[in-house]
Amino acid sequence: MVAYAPTGQGMFLESINAPDLAKPILEEADRIFETIFDEPHNDQAATWMGLGYVAMRDGDYDRGREYMNRALEMREKNDGVENTSTIRTRNAIGRLEYERGDLAAAEAMLETAMELYTASDDSTHPFVAEAATWLGRVHLARGDATAAVELLERAVALGEAEQAESHVDNVRRRLWLAEARVANGDAGAQADIDSASERLSVIESEWADILASSPVPPLDVLLNGTPDEAG
Repeated sequence: MVAYAPTGQGMFLESINAPDLAKPILEEADRIFETIFDEPHNDQAATWMGLGYVAMRDGDYDRGREYMNRALEMREKNDGVENTSTIRTRNAIGRLEYERGDLAAAEAMLETAMELYTASDDSTHPFVAEAATWLGRVHLARGDATAAVELLERAVALGEAEQAESHVDNVRRRLWLAEARVANGDAGAQADIDSASERLSVIESEWADILASSPVPPLDVLLNGTPDEAG
């Protein structure tokens, strides 16, 4: 389906700190779904998630939550409450509420996600790392550094079992774990904060280079291909 290409492109751009470029592409994908189908399509949930992340980055938390709620409702209806993609949507909403500063809402959503992973015998699923990461950050924000360290250690172990230690998500987890350890009285973890921060700076610089050297194609090319490909 033609909407898949812009959704994937938009999600990628959002993930590398280019929400301004991602937004019009994801909005076009949403428009395509609405044009083709009389009712919302299950695959449209991914587009809504992308738009939710973009709105969150813009500080429009209400709009972001609206998009993510629609995705959650769609996935619960069509895929089931215990489906891993459905639960992952809860991870994202928990992150949004953490970023908003509503720690109670974040904790409730992330605790439910963790419970659902356990109930579905997926307590070691890679997506559990996301839930444990943001729940750990919630605990740290509340001043419970001990609980934060425990959760973030679990998140790091699960994340690095699935992806390379150098993956940006794992570098971030290492940073946040080190911050929790410092808050918990481990002054030596400051070196880990410095190391992870430096690695993140390198990654973000590489992303900027990618965007500079590989401009995002116009929407008509993204949707229809180059003239040679289309013809």
